[in-house]
Amino acid sequence: MCHEIRNPLNGIHGSKQILQEQFARIRESMNKSQERPSWYNKIMSTMDETKEMLHAISTSSDHLKDVVDNVLTVSSAENKKSVLNMTGFSARAVAEKVVLMFKAKSAAKSVSMSLVAPPEEDIVWALGDPHKIARILINFTSNSLKFTETGEINIKLSQQMDGDAVRFNFCVQDTASG
Repeated sequence: MCHEIRNPLNGIHGSKQILQEQFARIRESMNKSQERPSWYNKIMSTMDETKEMLHAISTSSDHLKDVVDNVLTVSSAENKKSVLNMTGFSARAVAEKVVLMFKAKSAAKSVSMSLVAPPEEDIVWALGDPHKIARILINFTSNSLKFTETGEINIKLSQQMDGDAVRFNFCVQDTASG
């Protein structure tokens, strides 16, 4: 069921991102034009309305994706069908992917997004489920970005060794008021 819901939603989400990029390129090229034909103002007015609709689609799509992901995660946990897929992974690589996922969205809000972590060569590879860790980081980061209007969001990673075991500490820190 997860794939049946997520696949079309990911298609909508991906198409929305492509449409936003194309819209920005068209608008930029129109603004660069030195010639202003008689229809220019009407087209720019239509572009402004289209931008508003695209923003509404974007906001709704992002919200729907978050809701579906949360419902599927909770449903999976309640059914106790959540299985850890143990594999070797780098905690830094997981955190870098999450930062990358939110880079464009944070830039659009003029919020800086960064990773504060030891260099890759100092991070111990571990055995665990990087997808579950990423899902948790994505949820916290998404929530953080939702409430941070200005400033920054930092995903902080540290590790503690205890013999052969390693403990990773992740912290999503923002400048929001809450």
